[in-house]
Amino acid sequence: MPNGVYLSTVEEYDPGANEWTFKADMPTARTEFGCAEVAGKVYAIGGYNATGSLDVVEEYDPSSNTWTTRTSMPRVRYAFRAVSVNGKTLVPGGASQTGPLVDAVDEFDPTTGLWVGRAKMGLARRFFGACNLDGSVYVVGGDTSGGWTRAVEEYEPLVTLYFHRKD
Repeated sequence: MPNGVYLSTVEEYDPGANEWTFKADMPTARTEFGCAEVAGKVYAIGGYNATGSLDVVEEYDPSSNTWTTRTSMPRVRYAFRAVSVNGKTLVPGGASQTGPLVDAVDEFDPTTGLWVGRAKMGLARRFFGACNLDGSVYVVGGDTSGGWTRAVEEYEPLVTLYFHRKD
């Protein structure tokens, strides 16, 4: 479980000036949440705080320095990654304090505010790396219920709509 340090502070880095500036705090203090950018807005998703695992989704608009609460995730979780792909945010894996590691993959469309369940990963995991590379999402490594893995799974949203495992 997370260590009890929950933050709501937000800072913006300007590499040209080499300066950090405080921005509006997130409405929900948390740790181990997913974060992704879609169409110029930043989404803070899920995480963990003193109340437990979270399903909350908050959208930050840098042009107005404001936060808006969006549609909650379909399940509470933390220790996952959020990845932007094709104007949506993909949320694979993670953990919940009330159950086993998560193999579910959920997709958030900020235009409609809807969450859609996608095909599950082949391997439930948390604390993994994830990225979008040329329109495919890669999930790399992480902690499984059996220990740490180096397995890589690729999700091709425009082709297969599922994860396939690459050991």
